[in-house]
Amino acid sequence: MNTDLGLDSHHARSIEPGQDAAGPTESTERRHTVLSTASPGPSGSDALEREDGILRQLLGLTSSLDVRLLKLSEVVQSRLAYDKAKEEAFDRLYGELEQLKSNATFEQLRPLYLDLILLFDRIENICQSSQLIAQQDPHILPLFRSLSDELIEVLYRREIEVTQSASPVFDPNAQRAIGIEPTADEGESGRVASVVRRGFRYRNRLIRAEEVIVKKFAASSA
Repeated sequence: MNTDLGLDSHHARSIEPGQDAAGPTESTERRHTVLSTASPGPSGSDALEREDGILRQLLGLTSSLDVRLLKLSEVVQSRLAYDKAKEEAFDRLYGELEQLKSNATFEQLRPLYLDLILLFDRIENICQSSQLIAQQDPHILPLFRSLSDELIEVLYRREIEVTQSASPVFDPNAQRAIGIEPTADEGESGRVASVVRRGFRYRNRLIRAEEVIVKKFAASSA
């Protein structure tokens, strides 16, 4: 009888608190079942619907953001186009004002420029009489040629240049024929035979046409 009691006491001590005689496995399973029954979680369909709602909200926010960004881009592009057009208009107006100012300045100084051109003509005429000048004083001719070059430089700094025709053929837009030289060669007709006075141009504006002698075909009377 004592032996049985000892075995019962040992078996009672081996059972921990919270466990029943059925063993730890059965007790754990019952505890899980009770917990799952006491606090039931959301079903799978409810979770999917909630996720779909969140996704729809995110898509709506993204779409709204895209629209706002597009409108902002249109405003920026419109502003840039307006600023560019305004800048071009100011540049064009500034150029026109500068052109008017330059033309007004030129018109005020035009008499002085014409006097300098006439002085250049006189010096050129003296230089063309080089043989007579060389007989009188050989040092005078280089001096006049130097004065002629300096006058050209002064006019050039004022944007006044000597006109130079790229073709030997008479150009009525930049030249003025003051004489005719007969020629028996029909192919030479219309060509410039010689230059009497140089022409001058201010920018794209002709101040004085170049005065030239033009060849003209004259058939022989033989």
